[in-house]
Order: sequence, then structure tokens, then C-alpha cells
Amino acid sequence: MASQEEIVFSAGGRISSSRKPSTISAVVPINQISFFENVRFLASFPEIVNIVIANNTNRKLESFSEKVLIIDVPKFDHGATRNLCSKFAKGDILLFMTQDAIAYDDYFAKEIIDSFRNDDAIKAVYGKHICPMYSDIFERFERNYVYPDIPRIQSFKTQMKFEDVFVSNTCFCVLKDVFWEVGGFPSNIICSEELVLSLKILQRGYLIMYNPKVRVVHCHNEDMRRTFGRWFDIGVFFSDYKFIYELMKVKSYGKALILSEVRYFSRKPYVLPKLIVRAAIRYLALELGLYSRFIPDSLKKRISLNKYFWDKS
Repeated sequence: MASQEEIVFSAGGRISSSRKPSTISAVVPINQISFFENVRFLASFPEIVNIVIANNTNRKLESFSEKVLIIDVPKFDHGATRNLCSKFAKGDILLFMTQDAIAYDDYFAKEIIDSFRNDDAIKAVYGKHICPMYSDIFERFERNYVYPDIPRIQSFKTQMKFEDVFVSNTCFCVLKDVFWEVGGFPSNIICSEELVLSLKILQRGYLIMYNPKVRVVHCHNEDMRRTFGRWFDIGVFFSDYKFIYELMKVKSYGKALILSEVRYFSRKPYVLPKLIVRAAIRYLALELGLYSRFIPDSLKKRISLNKYFWDKS
């Protein structure tokens, strides 16, 4: 369990450089071999100078490009594995992506670099999620709600809210020097490691940009069982980082999202029962995760989407 003091840094000793970032290193953990092909498009961008893949598939993966380095990682950790891969980065910018995300267009890498060049105070950037056509109507609505078409600059404030801290490791870019300056991702964490890193960056006085022109194709499209497991894990994360839960005002944001969905889908009343069930499952799973310290590890592992985490605990 982490305390707030463990991730608070003083404003002194910040890295400054007049050199504009121009190259990118991508870090992509993979635990399903079917997603390996998703990385191939990244190698086509000249701005991406190398790609480090954390292989957790229990299968041998063969590199398809001289840009690609594959590291076998038998024991995956959401934070420590990404930190390990980042040590092999050659670019100025670290691009963290999940295996199920695909760069949306040919301007993907250019938009990342341009985001940092617009303002020297911007040290991290995350992008917009575009749902494929097969995703369900609820996920499409939620992605548009969380990732709007309007760019946003996030900074540390006395009174923070969800949007001030939120980023997504599905497509999250950090200047490499700043990543190491703030200590990288936390280790032994079940999920949402990027929220801890985001807060550390903001506490240094740096800015984070949400740029909707940096786009990835991504959705979950999960059944109720996997949805419950995912939100249980998010609750476990917030139980360990309770001050982030309170800082982000997670419950208030969740209520606002649900009310927006109800208003939008009231034009299609036949889908409201499914929406209510979906919201109830997420709420119950999150609450169960928040109080997971009272649940036996064997049961937590059965519920969790990240089952390996309980093997290490």
C-alpha cells in the first residue's frame, strides 16, 4: 500500500532542456499472441526509433524489424515491467501503449511530437480512443464522454477533479528524462499505474496535455464477467491509493457519466435496463475492490482480471 508522501516531490531539481523532442520509443506489453500484429504499424513511423515489447505470452516471439526488441517477461507487473522496458528506449519520448490499441492514422507519431513542441511545460501527452464499429453503443458513448474532441491542458491545482489527473496507458506519452526524474511507474500495482505517474508529473509543476488528434483504435467490448473483474481491480487500486480516489472525486465523476448516459439513451428506452445493469455491476465491483482487504486472497484471485497479481502478493 502506498501513502501520499511516497509520491510527493518537491518542485526543485526539475529537468529543463532547450532541445525539442523529435524521436519516440514505444513500450508495449503483450500477453496474447494474437495482438502481436498490432505492433507492426508502429514500426512504419520514422519518428518511432525503437519498440520494446514485453513478452508475457509464454510463446517465443520473433522480431519483424530491426526496430523491435522483445524482452521475455515471465512475471508481468503493470509498473515494473514498463519500467524495465523503458531502460531500452532510444527516443526522447516514451510512448506507452496497450496490446489491444492500434494507431488510428498516418499522423499519429507526428501529432505526438508536435504536442510537446507547442509548450515546453508539457511533459506528458495522452490521446483519444476511437471505438471500432463493432463496439457496443454504451462503450462508444463512454469513450466520447471521457475522450472528447476538445484538447485539454492538465495542471496541479489546490482543488483537483477527475479530469485533472486522468490519463490512459492505452496511449500515454512521457518525455523520457521526466519519466526517470519522477521515478517511473510504481511497482507491485494491480492496474492504473499511469494515474500515479500522472500525479507525480503534475506535482512537479509540469503540464499534461490531452490531444484528441493523437488517436488510437481501442475498445474493451467485454462481457459482464470481465467487466466485473476489471472494475474490481480498479477498486483494489484505489484501496491502495485512497488519496488519489478522493483527489479525483471518482464517485462524482461516475455519477455525472451515468446521468449523461441516462439522458442520452432515454431516446432509446429499450436499452435502459442493460445500462442500469451495466452501471450496477461496475459500482458493485468497484466497491468490492475498495474493501478487498476483507476478502480472502483465493476469492480475490477468482474475481480479479489480473489474477497474476495475487500470486505475487
